[in-house]
Amino acid sequence: MIKRYHLLTLYVVFFALNLGAEPSFAGRSFQLVSFPDPSMTEAEFGTAGEYHWTQEGGESLTDREGSYSTDNIRVVETPFGRHEYGTINLNYRQKEFYNPLGWQDPTDQKSTAKYLFSGDILILYNDKEILEIFSDLPGTNSPLYSESYEVTASSELTEQLSSGPITYSASNITPDVSLSDFWAEGETGKGEGSTLSIRPSYEWDFLVKRVIIFNGVYRRADLFEKNARPEEIELSSPGQESLVFTLPDEREPVILPVGPWDWNRGIEISVKSVYPGTSWEDMCLSSLLVLWEEE
Repeated sequence: MIKRYHLLTLYVVFFALNLGAEPSFAGRSFQLVSFPDPSMTEAEFGTAGEYHWTQEGGESLTDREGSYSTDNIRVVETPFGRHEYGTINLNYRQKEFYNPLGWQDPTDQKSTAKYLFSGDILILYNDKEILEIFSDLPGTNSPLYSESYEVTASSELTEQLSSGPITYSASNITPDVSLSDFWAEGETGKGEGSTLSIRPSYEWDFLVKRVIIFNGVYRRADLFEKNARPEEIELSSPGQESLVFTLPDEREPVILPVGPWDWNRGIEISVKSVYPGTSWEDMCLSSLLVLWEEE
């Protein structure tokens, strides 16, 4: 049996373009989503625009105190969850902190990022990289991601450049923070039928519940339009019900609910249909992150 989620036929969009519009995550605290390590990072976004960020553990101690504001808020109601997009502006003082180099003096900093908030997940990113992923689920329920898995593809595109050949490998979409690289399939045609296989590098007692996708060539808006990108994809895991999602043809990340699936069994992704590029047929994908939780 296959369950289908069609984003394009069932969605409502709400715009809140006024500067300082309140986001849905106002008044909530989050924990950084990362592979288990000695550090613990939390971020608080107050209802009055207060911003507090702390990191403690390992050899580092950092404390940021300041304010935040948001604008360009856009809410998309999808069959697989509410997605809120916008811009977040951070203005804070990084207090005296300790790292392996010793005690560092306080500094005043400002930054601007795009954000996606859906359910309990908050992602901060820009055109080049994923900056931070947070969850407000407590303790061991908090999702995790790591670089401890591998992605292989049914094909990969190799181009001959003046500087030499370059291959747009499936390894480009493994879970690092860069959005500058991408995978491109290498078959004749637009890429329908292309597949990706995701396997953990080690055995873990975790359950896969969500997959984050940055579709197409994300790093530049013109390249996003010029290259093909997946439209309908099927996600499956051995012994589990397959899920089919229709992705939006927008240069924004999406969070897809799956499972819970046994992470050790891996995930298969099959591209059923493609949005055509205005210049090239090569189908591309920039990033794919698997979020898993403890059993």
